[in-house]
Amino acid sequence: MKISTHSEKEKVKCSKCGHENELDLYSVINVSENPELKNQILEHKLYGYKCSDCGRNVALSYMNTYIDEQNKIIIFVAPQSEKIKDRGEARKIFESMYPADELGMDYVKRIVRDVRALTDKIKVFDCGLDDRVIEIMKIFLALNAGEEKASPDMIFFDVDKDGKKMFVMVLDNGKVLATDFIEEMYEDFKQEFKDKIDTDISGNIEIDPIWAMALLSAGKEDE
Repeated sequence: MKISTHSEKEKVKCSKCGHENELDLYSVINVSENPELKNQILEHKLYGYKCSDCGRNVALSYMNTYIDEQNKIIIFVAPQSEKIKDRGEARKIFESMYPADELGMDYVKRIVRDVRALTDKIKVFDCGLDDRVIEIMKIFLALNAGEEKASPDMIFFDVDKDGKKMFVMVLDNGKVLATDFIEEMYEDFKQEFKDKIDTDISGNIEIDPIWAMALLSAGKEDE
């Protein structure tokens, strides 16, 4: 199944002044064909625009697909909307667009709800890490944040310009903290939760803190 980059010009109203800006909106981003688009995502340039009338910077959120043919990764970006109200609906749409028998069983398939989560997944996979282990680590980071509480869905994996891995935590009080990514801790978590991950029969491809909490809770019930 060949999935090529596809975009269409659409007029988008500025949320501040109402001016219609003509933009290229991508329904499919194939970064094996167009690696420059991956850079634009990571640099926070693809999902936003500057209004040509009032100059406001506007973020965009819309349904589309990111695909990396070389590394066999496909990520469906499915913001919550009237069409996609829950996790089940997002998966139904994804599977109708990309049937497993046509896409191939060797692809890593994921669903995310926003651009931040997409960027997070790209960076995790680029580092050769298992995003399931990363999401479990986020739960433990949130639980151990102390008085400065952080929600797991506001903890992001990041890599700086020197290649240093870290977690960035947006705390409930608005502060932003960075904490080192410790390889030994990752390997310990990977080993500790290997059986639970390998025996997860949910078939869930929306790997996020909700998935991680469900996995950990199921493990406690079985003990």
